Amino acid sequence: MPYVPRDSATLVKAMLARTVARSALSDVVDGGVMHTLIKSVAEELAGVEWRLKTLRDSFSIANASGTDLDDRLAELPPEGLKRQPEVAASGAVMQIVRTSSAAVVTFPVGMIFRRLDDPTMLYRTSVAVTMGIGVDTASSVAVTCMTPGKVGNCPSGVITDIVSASADIQSVTNAAPLTNGVEEESDDQAIARALVYLSSLARCQPQALEFAALSFVAADGSQMRFAKTDEDANVAGLSRLIVDDGSGLPGMTQPGAVVTGTVPASGQRILWHEAPATAAIEEIGLVRAGAPIILKAANGDFVSIPERGLIYLASGKVIANDAWTVTGYNVYTGILSELQKMIEGDPSDPVNFPGHRAAGTRVRVIPPNIYPFQADVHVVPRAHADLTETGQLVTDAIIGYLSTLGPGQPVYIAGVIDKIMDLDDVLNVKFYVKGINPAVPLADGYPSPDQVARATETDIAVIPAP
Repeated sequence: MPYVPRDSATLVKAMLARTVARSALSDVVDGGVMHTLIKSVAEELAGVEWRLKTLRDSFSIANASGTDLDDRLAELPPEGLKRQPEVAASGAVMQIVRTSSAAVVTFPVGMIFRRLDDPTMLYRTSVAVTMGIGVDTASSVAVTCMTPGKVGNCPSGVITDIVSASADIQSVTNAAPLTNGVEEESDDQAIARALVYLSSLARCQPQALEFAALSFVAADGSQMRFAKTDEDANVAGLSRLIVDDGSGLPGMTQPGAVVTGTVPASGQRILWHEAPATAAIEEIGLVRAGAPIILKAANGDFVSIPERGLIYLASGKVIANDAWTVTGYNVYTGILSELQKMIEGDPSDPVNFPGHRAAGTRVRVIPPNIYPFQADVHVVPRAHADLTETGQLVTDAIIGYLSTLGPGQPVYIAGVIDKIMDLDDVLNVKFYVKGINPAVPLADGYPSPDQVARATETDIAVIPAP
């Protein structure tokens, strides 16, 4: 039952009534000696009752805060929870230009760049960059800020200083802003995650998969800000775990390794390839007695499980000494690959990769599809405001706001306007369909459940309005 602390007035009435009923004392007049003594005791008892309520509430996750909430999270089975730490800003935003395009060059992971507006902020590349002959520019190179938290967020065009990289690199710049650096998990966020956790202890429900994705920390320290389970109505037992860190996760794929083998004399029913693949394998090449053969999934020759890197052959499709090849596919990298491994489980490392997939089911970890937000933004700036600078601030505000929206969340134009109106140099703003003359007002956007609304600088045209 709920505990409701009594106030001092209620306690005074009860104590006066008990005193009069059990003694010859009758001095109940306000200001009298007995009334004054009882009122003093009642006020002290009221404080005790309030502290008891506070102590009782601190043992509820929903009501606790601060260090009390940390204690309640630590008590959750089996090993307790901790607040999510600060997350560094990251994204595939860098553009790298080299001095010569005469040869194939691979720049390794770990090149370090610095911000022009804040030299204390360093950014490290998290992928290797290969440029072929005749290619002098690489775009959408992923970087991670080496300082976690919101401090790593930055507008476009400020990461331009090369600290540690090959001498072959001529210049670098971030072609888009970084907006997904976040501070330590707040009380409200920790409570929401804990409540999801309590409903996820069986590990395989939709809430369990979403909790696992939101709590997972990749090897490079990156984390997901959004996770949504979408169950495929057309394929029994298949779920898609759509995740995003606020950037849309571009550049998280690479070509899969070419895998070959020879069917043994005892036969073969399962082939393999690098995982997790971005899509199901459609064709397998065979060479039988020197003649090429193509097996096709569309013909029922095999079933592809791309997230596990397995191909199940139909009976009789291969014979001994057939040479098979799996090629022409792409795989996810980085946190998408690591999260998929954790969902599938790794028997050789059950502590870090325990597995969250139920028997007989499939779970594919995928990035969201992008719902492009494009607009002509008519801005009324303050007098004497720098139009170029104000336009860049407006663009960054739009991109930053969209990065806070998860899969399927609608884009309300009023919400975007609210963010822009926080800027000091903006008096008014209106949104119109991009590139249409005469101007057509832009309507709210409604992404599908597997889409997130995102924008790049080229999607936004800021136009000074009269």
